Amino acid sequence: MSGCDENGDPLDPLHPWYTDQRTREEAISERLEKFRRAFNDGHQEALEAALKQCDAAGRELPGWAVRPLAESLQRDRRNESRGQRGRKPWEGQHADDMEDLDRFEAVREAVAVEGYAWDDAYAAASRVLYGHDGHEDAVKKAHQRVKRRMEAEPGRYLALRSPCRRRVT
Repeated sequence: MSGCDENGDPLDPLHPWYTDQRTREEAISERLEKFRRAFNDGHQEALEAALKQCDAAGRELPGWAVRPLAESLQRDRRNESRGQRGRKPWEGQHADDMEDLDRFEAVREAVAVEGYAWDDAYAAASRVLYGHDGHEDAVKKAHQRVKRRMEAEPGRYLALRSPCRRRVT
């Protein structure tokens, strides 16, 4: 049965079945116990599930989850302080579009203003943006992606650039 545990009981402690069979607190406690066993078996996602369950039920986090959660937060803080590279989850598509547009404009400038041939323009744009060669493929793919998206969605990149904003290189 979908949405049921191995005994055939509904997984959702707020399911109407629980009002007749047992209290909501008993159901939540049983569910947290299942999360504890799963976490002890190596399923890290059970910690997050327990945190969400406690938050939804307005309960304190069980003792077994406090230490692993604290260790996880410490690891995340250490990684941030080391300056880990890459995008943060909240930066998302807007940041990707901005980076693609910067690369697109650098290629166009290399061709139109500096007179580079298309094959050489990607390397020139890479040098302007990053101070060295080595990103030509990424610049070329971004340029092609922006061209393709501009044809499919003409106004996609208009909101990313203000008419009075000047790019500083």
